[in-house]
Amino acid sequence: VANNGEAAVAGTWVDRVYLSADGTLAGALLLATVTQARQVQAGASYDAGATVTLPDWADGSYRFLVLSDATAQVYEYDREANNSGLSAPLLLGHPNLAVTSVTAPATAQSAEAITVRWQVENQGSREVAGFWVDRVYLSQDGTIGAGDRLLGEVIRGGPLAAGAGYAAELQAVLPIDVSGEWRILVRTDAA
Repeated sequence: VANNGEAAVAGTWVDRVYLSADGTLAGALLLATVTQARQVQAGASYDAGATVTLPDWADGSYRFLVLSDATAQVYEYDREANNSGLSAPLLLGHPNLAVTSVTAPATAQSAEAITVRWQVENQGSREVAGFWVDRVYLSQDGTIGAGDRLLGEVIRGGPLAAGAGYAAELQAVLPIDVSGEWRILVRTDAA
């Protein structure tokens, strides 16, 4: 931030960092407020920074907008128009793990060992990093909930590129106390 005025400034003011879809404050999200307590000579400048958490917004192009002296604490004699600056575009994207198929035996008996196979695809626009868990359940209603039985889990690790996928399987023993019609469900990124 440069002091383009004719006099030094000393005091306390705040700089604010926003995320903006269109480069303006309209609809922008405040990410950080940084208090400045310093003196800046005429013609001099200062550097500042902030660590921010990006919101879970839709994929797209965004910009950081920094507004210096955001609460007008520094008297600038009608020269507030140059108190903001924009970053280069930031492309925001997300991973999106999705189970695309599940294969299991059509019939089985309680206490029997079965093999469950499934496919997962990253249908998002960014790679998946780190680790995640795929969990396999028995369900009577086809929706994972409180009455379902966890058969097992498989820990997975990235990176997994956007558009890429993997196959997984689990050997599981069915609980001895279940009977009737049950479904096998797989939830990825379950932890």
